[in-house]
Formats: sequence, structure tokens, C-alpha cells
Amino acid sequence: MKWILLGLLVLIVLVLITVAILYFRGLFYTHYPLHLSPEISEKLKSEEDIDSLVCEWVEDMSLKEKIDQMYGERKVPAMAKLYANFVRAGRFPHVYVGRNKRLGIPPWVLSDGPRGARVVDNDVKGVTVFPVAMARGASWNPELERRINTVIAREIKCNGANYAATPCINLLRHPAWGRAQETYGEDPWLLGEFGLAAVQAIEAENVMACPKHFAVNSLENSRWIVDVKVEERALREVYLPHFKKTIQEGKPASLMSAYNSVNGDFCGHNKYLLTDILRDEWGFEGFVSSDWINGTYDGIASVKAGMDVEMPWQNVYAYKKIKKGIKTGEIKEADLDKIVKRSLKTRLPYALKDESKDFTKEMIANSEHKKIALEAAEESMVLIKNEDVLPFTPRQSLALIGRLADLPNTGDHGSSDCPSKFVVTPLMGFLDWEKMANTGLTYSDGSDLNEAKTLASEAEQVVIVVGYTYEQEGEYMIGDRSAVV
Repeated sequence: MKWILLGLLVLIVLVLITVAILYFRGLFYTHYPLHLSPEISEKLKSEEDIDSLVCEWVEDMSLKEKIDQMYGERKVPAMAKLYANFVRAGRFPHVYVGRNKRLGIPPWVLSDGPRGARVVDNDVKGVTVFPVAMARGASWNPELERRINTVIAREIKCNGANYAATPCINLLRHPAWGRAQETYGEDPWLLGEFGLAAVQAIEAENVMACPKHFAVNSLENSRWIVDVKVEERALREVYLPHFKKTIQEGKPASLMSAYNSVNGDFCGHNKYLLTDILRDEWGFEGFVSSDWINGTYDGIASVKAGMDVEMPWQNVYAYKKIKKGIKTGEIKEADLDKIVKRSLKTRLPYALKDESKDFTKEMIANSEHKKIALEAAEESMVLIKNEDVLPFTPRQSLALIGRLADLPNTGDHGSSDCPSKFVVTPLMGFLDWEKMANTGLTYSDGSDLNEAKTLASEAEQVVIVVGYTYEQEGEYMIGDRSAVV
């Protein structure tokens, strides 16, 4: 009995040591350069040179090395990295994809970016945070959207990433969709114009753009299991035109698939979407990545369908599964060659130049970027009716009502979240205005309805701040596919 207890104690100690090592390695992870070495980049003078080098690399790769190009990071270290940084540091870490030290292949790093750079370096306290895409869509100003995404792309580079998982251009069709604030609206034309503006701005900054989520994604809790049944005409006229425009005219480097199924096949291994339409019809030449965690469920089907990179870690593209598929003849190693070549040929041009000296931390949230954020906020506001209410009259009493008036409410806390150096709430803004206009300001969060009624009845001017927070309109994070709305 004594030896059994001693053995258990030793086992527990070893487990704790292992967990601690994974935690600290995840928290203080190694940062890798995203550019090719000068020796390699200097030899690449044309597209033909890049194609030739990629073919040489793939021919030289072992089967394991090819599979290593087809997922984010190894599962256990990646999970430790994500957990340690979310819980301990409250930041989104760098996930390095496709690095091959032996051949000198640099990795790429994804950063979400619907309203600002999501991935931040260890010493970065905040980035420029813009109004959510739904608000910006209300501006009807694609040129402003270009300038916004120029800033986002530059700050992504300042934080050591080179792949922007944006824009979200799914067509909003369900009131409970948690990504509603991430998209631009409910009209295919509007989505196409703004999606194109975003992609062109991002790509112009030498950052890989990744429109998402392909396709017909607009449900929340059930997004992992729902099978969207859609007629071909509705698919082509309502749900795909904006993707087609963004892909064909914007020419993004990448595209992200969706969690849901469409007409019986999950988007992560839906050959009709990923190959027949996207590549064969639209001529897309970039690479496709899966949505994060449970974005695809069948490695063999994904290879056949044209899914290039599983994110954020290795799961269905596991060595044993892929090797077994090759052995049984379900897939061929040549299928992997095609996937790896497609990915490398797309991303290598973005790695030719070391831009770290040009894009430094000092650029983040600078005065120019903050001015564009203010302009975006102003143009996003929509005045439905004004019957001698605005502008407010100075030196008159004003009642401000609503808990959201005193809440930093910049958007969802899910994958689109990004840290801001500061947030000006409506209450803070009205307090500043009160000093200038010499008005009497009273505030109620609205929790006491009688108090709010009294303040409103006694004031000469009233502002009521209402709306959603991330709790009502935010991404629902769950790993259980059995959850259904």
C-alpha cells in the first residue's frame, strides 16, 4: 500500500510539472520571423521563380513535412498557448502555421480583424478599435472602409502577424446570430462593395486577406450542427454574390470556410463549395483555411474537397489518418502535394520582405489612426428623424438614461474582440459636453424605472441609450456539437 501511494504521489507530481511546463511555454512562447531569409528572397525575382522553389520544396518534403503544412500548430502545445494567454494575460497569442526550419519556410500568423488587430504582442496594451462592421455598413462609404482596413492591416503587421481573418461578409438572416455585428448588413450588394473595399485595402498592405465564412453562416448556438437547406437559385442570388465579387475582384490570398453544413455536407469538406464553385467557376487561386476548432470533421473528405489548412491545431489532418487514407487509396500523396503547393505559392510573396523595421509599436493607435476611428464613428451614426430635437440647446438641462451609457461597449468579446487603449463612453462624452455647453446633466442607469421617469420628466432634453452587448449579440463559444437553438 505504501508503494502504491508513493507511486501515485510521484505520478501527480510529474503531471503537475508537465502542466506547469506547458503553461509557461505557452505563455512565454517563441516568436518567429515571418519573412524569408535574404539568401532565399534575393533569388526570387518572378512568379516563375516562386513556383520553381515551391516545387523543389514539395519534392524534397517527407510525407510528415507535407502534412505539417496543412494545420496550425500541434494540438497540445497550441491548446496550452491559447489557454495560458487568454486566462493569464487576456491576450490572443500568435499561432505559427506552416513553419519548416529545415527548408527555411517561414510561418504565417492569423489575426482576426473585423474592428481592429486581434493578435497583440506581449508589450502591446491596446490597438485602434473601430466601430463594428454593422455600424460601418450604415455609413454607405466603401472608401472610408478602405482607410479603416488599411489601419487594421498596418497594426496587424505591427503586432507580428500577416494574415487578416476579415472581412466577415455573411448575409445576416437570423436575429440571434452572434456575428451580426461583425458583418455589414442584409443586402448582397452592400456586402460585396464593403467586402471588396476591405480586401483590397488589406492586400495593398502586403497582408493576406481572408473573407469569411464560406458559406451561408448566420446561426449561432447550432452553427456546429445545422444543415442549411438552400435552393440553387437562392444560393446564387442571395448568399454567394458578395463572396463572388470579393473573390474575383479583390483576389484575397485566402478564404475561411464555415462551421455549418450546406445541403448535407459540412463546409469544411464541401466539394461543391470549395472546388466546384470557388475554384473551378470563380477561379480562386489562394488557399482555404477552416474555421477555428471543429471547422472540419473528416480529414479524408477535407483533402478531397480542397480544404488546405486546418485551424488552429492538428486534429483531422493527423498523421495516422492521412497516412491511412493514402494506404487505402482513398486519397493520394499527389493530393497533398497540390494542397501544399497551393498554400506555399500563395503566401510566399508576402514573406519576401522583412517589414519589421517599417511597422513598429509606435504606429499603433497613433493620432492619425484615432482620427479615422472618430470619423468612422461619426459616419456610422444614422439619424432617422429630427423634429427640432438636434442639435441640443446649450444651458438646458439634459437627462441621460440607460446602463449602456456608462459601459465600454465596443463590440463582441468573441473572436472579433480586440484590446483598446481607452474607450469614451456616452456618459463620458456628455460630461465633456456639459462643461462646454454649461448644461445641467443628470444620469440614471435605468435600473430604477421610477427614478428614470422622474429625471426624464424634469429635464428639458432627454437621451436614452439602448442596445445590445456581447451577452445578447455575441459569439457563442462551445465545444459541444449537441447544443441546438
